Amino acid sequence: MRERLLIHLGSDEHQPIDWLCWTDDEQQVVASGVLKNAEELVQLQPLAQTRQVIVLLPGSEIALQQLALNRAQYNKVQNSLGFLFEEQLAADPQTLHICSVDYSDGLLTVAVVDKSLMQRWQQWLTDAELETTQWIPDFLLLPNPQPEQLVLLHCRGGYLLRGGKMGGGWLDESWLSDGLDLFDPERQYRVLGDVSSEVAGGREVDELNVELPLMVLAEQVKFCPVNMLQGDYRVRQSGRFKQARYLIGAAIFCLSVTAANYFAQAWQVNHQLDQTQQQLAKIYQQTFHQNVPNEPYLVRRAFYQLGAKNNQQTRGDLLTMLRSLTPVFKQFPTMQYQSLSYEQSSGKLVFQVSAPDFATFEAFRKAVKSFAVQTGALSRHDHQVVGTLTIKERS
Repeated sequence: MRERLLIHLGSDEHQPIDWLCWTDDEQQVVASGVLKNAEELVQLQPLAQTRQVIVLLPGSEIALQQLALNRAQYNKVQNSLGFLFEEQLAADPQTLHICSVDYSDGLLTVAVVDKSLMQRWQQWLTDAELETTQWIPDFLLLPNPQPEQLVLLHCRGGYLLRGGKMGGGWLDESWLSDGLDLFDPERQYRVLGDVSSEVAGGREVDELNVELPLMVLAEQVKFCPVNMLQGDYRVRQSGRFKQARYLIGAAIFCLSVTAANYFAQAWQVNHQLDQTQQQLAKIYQQTFHQNVPNEPYLVRRAFYQLGAKNNQQTRGDLLTMLRSLTPVFKQFPTMQYQSLSYEQSSGKLVFQVSAPDFATFEAFRKAVKSFAVQTGALSRHDHQVVGTLTIKERS
């Protein structure tokens, strides 16, 4: 199951940061929230361990530039984009990060952002020990508009705009009316979220209600090849990955040797997995009732992680822990369990949880007698306190 963690950064470290866990297969939100500032990015470490991390950059800081080039010219200028666009830019190219985001029909499109911002965002993520694979300007994740259509998404006190495959940006609400006047007055406006009077007044508007703006952008990630991590910022193989290549080769050899034995045991293992899935689903239902969002998905995901290991002992340990904790979970019906992961090597259960107040987390910790409970960093958002609970055997 392919899951992604999307992190929507702001322009400075004091702005709130939206995040969302999304599954491509199920097209569902696993968990979401808002961090107060960049210092709280460290709270996303548990979610990032098993997911691809995608960063969305604020459109207010990104500019798109286009230039007509034939294919031969395009192949020659890959390493000199700054000087190629020097006349169109209002700053020294040496201070800008300029990367190619599209080349089609003889038209080159580049995204331009200040290098100091790239370094600032990079530092936030490094401090939080978050490894990322793709950085995308947020407005390029809006649904691709139809001809003569402009798509707008109400977000962060303004609107993300997209007016074509490679056209878009961000407008503050106070500038919205003047900004839209620059477009064709006959253009249709497809607005995702609240429609302001500036948009609606005298314009043809197709309004769609949106509860979670970041979900709209998450739906488009798998279709977007754009990545601002180019040049000095390109993703480099970590030492762990280089070592993993050799381990993978050895693992493939071992798998080929043991394949015959695996297929001989397949029927027995599948029978055990079926029984375990039924037990796990029953325990989820008894334990969480209606407190788990997307409950069928979470059951399938937890079982998928265990079933893939084909480890009967691991599955038994998890079921035993859940059975023991069931009475405690029932004592705290106001706690909302958003995601669950199980670390086989350390025997830890890690929950992403929200509750009405900090006292609920402390009361839960004291109520668990059979296991050690560790409370992660807690933060308040929309009258709820969000954090992690790590549960393991007492040493």
